[in-house]
Amino acid sequence: MNRLYRHRLTLNLLLILFVACINVQADSGQQPIEITSDSVRIDDLKGTATYSGDVTAVQGGFELHADQLTLVRHQNIDSIVATGNPAVFHQQPADGAEEIHGQGKKARYLLDEGILVLEVDASITQGQNTFTSERIRYDTRNAVVTAGQAASSNSRVTSVIHPRSDEASPPP
Repeated sequence: MNRLYRHRLTLNLLLILFVACINVQADSGQQPIEITSDSVRIDDLKGTATYSGDVTAVQGGFELHADQLTLVRHQNIDSIVATGNPAVFHQQPADGAEEIHGQGKKARYLLDEGILVLEVDASITQGQNTFTSERIRYDTRNAVVTAGQAASSNSRVTSVIHPRSDEASPPP
């Protein structure tokens, strides 16, 4: 076997093993993360995999698009860091509510906690309601949004919240 063939075979085996390890705990049980990209670099010693070029990551009803995505893992995947111009996500809530869309130039997803942090020109929209800030923290499991920087920051939060339509009320 020539050296190049052995190198490619080893890389392919590492990719197969890595993909087999990409299972995370979700409310409905184990769901895999499917990632597609133009290229990937796996550093097994550091426990990282960096996907580059038109990256899409999907887990259940959660989907993330970015220019670059880095997975950090030890036993399981600990976090995903995505960068883009912007990095964009959308999630269909399990309760059937309107789809949630968000974006930021940097997105950090902490899998164990189900927390997504969007930074730099960040926004989250659900229906007509929108939150914008330099930093937004979104709890994907409980659908809770926290926006803004530390008290010393000059950044502001902008919220646009529309009234709910009351379909059950009788006509005037």
